[in-house]
Parts: sequence; structure tokens; C-alpha cells
Amino acid sequence: MLDSQTEISFRFSVCLSKAAGRKGKHAEEAGKLLSDLYDLRSRIVHGDPGASKLFRRIIPSQNDLLSLARSILLTYVFYLSEHTRKEWTAFLKACPFN
Repeated sequence: MLDSQTEISFRFSVCLSKAAGRKGKHAEEAGKLLSDLYDLRSRIVHGDPGASKLFRRIIPSQNDLLSLARSILLTYVFYLSEHTRKEWTAFLKACPFN
């Protein structure tokens, strides 16, 4: 039902928005922003000229992205202070189901 690119983008956005502690509408907004970020990354890596248009669309959300990145990194650091990287991977894989 999902192609591999959609699946990766979906997992990236859902897992990281949950890792950032977002819920409900805030999780949905964070997921959309993270999905756009992943799409931008993919376009840049593959040399898509449409990347600049997506980049300009994301720029107004720069502060939200920074806040989200801080939350994700803090969660990661605190999690790893008491768990292994293998447990972090398992935590991320379980996020869509929690």
C-alpha cells in the first residue's frame, strides 16, 4: 500500500514527533514539518531542482523546526543516559504503535 519512500518518510515523521513528546494536533503538525524536512533532504540528495521551492516553503517554520530538533535531541540524550542504542532503536520502532 505504501512505497518505500513514503514508508520511510512516514516512519521518520511519526517516530520523531512522538520522540519529541508531541501529541494530538501538535504531533500532527510536527509530523507534517518533519515529513517536509525529509522530503527536502531527499530532493537535495537526488538533485531535484524543486528542492529550492520546498526549502522556501519550510523557511517560515524554522523556529518550529529548531524547537522540534531540541526536543528530539534532549529526548535522545536523556534516553541514552539510561539505555543502550539498541534500546533506542527498539523505542523508535515501537513509537507508531504506542
